[in-house]
Amino acid sequence: MELVLGTQQLIGFGGSDTYLVTVAEQLQSLGHEVSVHAVDQGEAVEGARRRGVRVASAGHELPTRCDAVLVEDRVAAYELADRYPGVPHVFVMHSDVSVTAVPPQLEGVTTAVVALSG
Repeated sequence: MELVLGTQQLIGFGGSDTYLVTVAEQLQSLGHEVSVHAVDQGEAVEGARRRGVRVASAGHELPTRCDAVLVEDRVAAYELADRYPGVPHVFVMHSDVSVTAVPPQLEGVTTAVVALSG
């Protein structure tokens, strides 16, 4: 499967950044093609690449089509829903503190939600 994982920022290795890179790495180990998309990029991107995770620096580096999308915030959810309409989108909810950490309420953006407990 061709999978795209998205986040607004992949800057430092903390909670959700570590989660996203770990999930990407494990999905690749299962044989999936994985691309990570992050709007704001920092040192975590180089760490991810050293671990063998493909991180797109620009939109043209993402696949033209994919089989599923996994996102961690509303920014990535809306951007990737626009780019990959009709593709299943899983929203991973790390917190309910920030409005961007809560799944989008627009119909057709989110297919499923994974709520993590901290």
